[in-house]
Amino acid sequence: MFSMPNTTKSQSLPCLRLCDGKDCAKKQPKAYERLNKTAAEAGVRVESVGCQGSCAGPTAVVDIDGELHWFERLQKRKDQAEVVALAAGERPRPSGRLAKLELTGKRRRKAARKLGAA
Repeated sequence: MFSMPNTTKSQSLPCLRLCDGKDCAKKQPKAYERLNKTAAEAGVRVESVGCQGSCAGPTAVVDIDGELHWFERLQKRKDQAEVVALAAGERPRPSGRLAKLELTGKRRRKAARKLGAA
């Protein structure tokens, strides 16, 4: 798994929380690793988090203006690049396509509880 060292410098970088549950990391290893690499190349710190309950990975959690957003099925390069841009603050909100991959309603509340952000 990809992890960044805990230093003051890495803590100041934008952060992308990436589910490392079996359905995200182990069933989609190429997409998962590509998302890690895309984030690292963009200067976005990756923080591994436990299963988020979507089980349609890779699943990432992004803080947009102080509010957490969960995105699942991040298998396409375009979607991965966009979620990294959101995490880096380069985009104000997700595109229509990425918005369709966002967890909402009951599934979002479940993921928030699992992350401890309810």
